[in-house]
Amino acid sequence: MSSDTSLTIIAICQLIMTAAGLVAVVALVYAIRAFKKMISAKIDEVMDRVQPVVDRAESIAQSAKETAEKVSEKVDHIMARAETTAETVSEKVESVSTKVEEAMNPQVVAVAGVVGTAVRCMQIYRDIVQIRQGAACAPAAQEPQKPAM
Repeated sequence: MSSDTSLTIIAICQLIMTAAGLVAVVALVYAIRAFKKMISAKIDEVMDRVQPVVDRAESIAQSAKETAEKVSEKVDHIMARAETTAETVSEKVESVSTKVEEAMNPQVVAVAGVVGTAVRCMQIYRDIVQIRQGAACAPAAQEPQKPAM
């Protein structure tokens, strides 16, 4: 075999290797885009499921604040409802997290679920503290004054 033939064979092999590498890169880019679309769709699905619960929790927290300003005796009942809602949100987040974990990387889902639950719990805790502060101020302002004798 001559050196020209050997060089030609080597060049053809390098060309084939380069083409194979290019195909691999294109396939990898396509796979990344498909994975990104899948993750985006799952996140949208999760948000669609969680949003009504979050809206309901915000509605209950607002209702609790208004009621505590009017009637201090109902504060304990309203806080119990807020805690129930927080537990419901936590359970829904855990349920959704479980479903998302089946489709995505478990470490990412676990961190996102914990962070989301922690943020929502902190919001509910802040609302409860505001309700208690409002309730503590409300009875002193609502006590009727005794007529002077």
